[in-house]
Amino acid sequence: MSENTSAPRGPRLSRRTTVLASTAAAALLAGTTRTTWIHASAPDLAGTAQQVTVTGSEAAPAVLALSLVAIAASLATALSSRWLRLLTGPVLIAA
Repeated sequence: MSENTSAPRGPRLSRRTTVLASTAAAALLAGTTRTTWIHASAPDLAGTAQQVTVTGSEAAPAVLALSLVAIAASLATALSSRWLRLLTGPVLIAA
């Protein structure tokens, strides 16, 4: 008489899919630091126009550092046991 009345769960992502997606996202984030974020021209004191180009690593150096932390956390998540994933998961989300 005891029926299972819990609602069926939707499909869950596998650990491999999650690790690959997070590693790819972190690698893309690291790649954005190589592109030009700011391109401007402004006159200098002599009145001539100066071109200024700022890459992502110059504008926000923490982005590259955090993306490397995210890559390390996702790889540690792939190689770790269940209890260690409880520690590396929040690090990956925070990065």
